[in-house]
Amino acid sequence: MSRPGRLHAPHATYFVVNRFTNDLEALIAHPGRPHGRDELNRIEASRRRFEALLSYLCKRWCARIHAYCWLPGSTLLLVRIGEPPLECIMHTLRGLYSQFLREQGRRPGAVYAGRYAALMIDPDDYLLDFARHIFWSPVHAGLCRSPLAYEHSSARVCVGEPDPASLCDATLRDALAQRGQVSRLGFSRFLTAAPTPGFLRLLAHGSRLDRRIAGSSMFVREARRSAARHSPLDSPTTIISWAASRLSIDPAEITGVRRRARSVEGRALVAWLATCAGTATLARVARWLRCDPSTLHRAVDRYSAARPELFNEKVLAEFAAARMAGAIEDAELVPLAAPEEDD
Repeated sequence: MSRPGRLHAPHATYFVVNRFTNDLEALIAHPGRPHGRDELNRIEASRRRFEALLSYLCKRWCARIHAYCWLPGSTLLLVRIGEPPLECIMHTLRGLYSQFLREQGRRPGAVYAGRYAALMIDPDDYLLDFARHIFWSPVHAGLCRSPLAYEHSSARVCVGEPDPASLCDATLRDALAQRGQVSRLGFSRFLTAAPTPGFLRLLAHGSRLDRRIAGSSMFVREARRSAARHSPLDSPTTIISWAASRLSIDPAEITGVRRRARSVEGRALVAWLATCAGTATLARVARWLRCDPSTLHRAVDRYSAARPELFNEKVLAEFAAARMAGAIEDAELVPLAAPEEDD
């Protein structure tokens, strides 16, 4: 049986588990293995690199981390995305981090134990349950006796301590504050509270209607309708037309002229919109525009920093609304190279 495709709905919240191969200590040293000081320093440097990449990608694609935990063999995240699909963050994160490990000479072979697991959740009903599950994970793995004693999760952020990884936002803390559980005593009561009825079954199997979703039947139906409404487009000319209109330039300047600043900015905007909307990978956009992917990547980074008023979630929402309304007209363009299929 073929595995189900990823489910994307803008601004959805996901519980994500990313597993590494068994023999790889990617972020945390395994407590049952001997380590020298140099090896511990390398593992710490790798963890900081992973956290920096995740922070950068969340800012780039308007995502927020509600809770996290790093284990010797896996990472657990509770993340709310923006308009861009979760794949934008996870695929780029996994690719860049595996490249980093290979460049450091730490991993010539496979880094990950298969695909990452992602479960779309109903945050109104299950946000606290999934956060509690994440915080108890190191205790269940035998790494500590209490969630608050573990330094590689965001549990202590919930009681007012600073986040050493600078990843976690205030959403979970605010939710706990509404229940009066931000003190250590209150947080301890939250940790020991019984889960919402039905949570454990949803955690293990997902909803009966769709195993990619954890929520009520009504939430599942609404999530699937939202995902259907926001399925990505395949036409490069649609994105190019909208970007050209937004910049008040001719579409041919994006596809034809190579070195003018406005042309480079236009190509950067096209690449950013396409990847954020889940329409195409950066490599595929580079084939559309007949340019080098690394050059395009640098252009996106440069203009994202230089033009925050253009490369932001509001502009992405405008593009998404125009797509939904069918208000984008394909213009006559300088002929593009025929897009190739991704590997």
